[in-house]
Amino acid sequence: MKAIVLLSVSAIVFGISSPVALDGTGEKDNLTTVSVRVVNQGDPEHSISDVMKKAHGAKGLAKKAIDGDASDEELKELVKLYVDMLDNDPPKGKKEDWQKSSTAVVLAATRVMLGQEGAGEELKKATNCKACHDNHK
Repeated sequence: MKAIVLLSVSAIVFGISSPVALDGTGEKDNLTTVSVRVVNQGDPEHSISDVMKKAHGAKGLAKKAIDGDASDEELKELVKLYVDMLDNDPPKGKKEDWQKSSTAVVLAATRVMLGQEGAGEELKKATNCKACHDNHK
């Protein structure tokens, strides 16, 4: 199943919630909180293998995101890849565990996309290869 990630962002300036489909300014500084809800919508566009190659390969988007070197478009692509990863079934292990760890990765990548402080470290922790591979590969 393909998922749609619905993001709700609270802005300091206005004290309101609005969809992240962006606040019109493109500014990330005024964003404070993010909540993510995933709605399944068919089959994922990318396989787990595709996600690993594009996100975690030698020149993967995750490293660029963690280091703060990814463009806005690359960050959006990374979030999309991780949503597809969430939508795939794990090769082994419990699906509930897969969904929990994949959701943490989607949320961390979204926080990086929004420019939240500490998000790069959160993404680094959430994308611990060994922990995931031990349970699901």
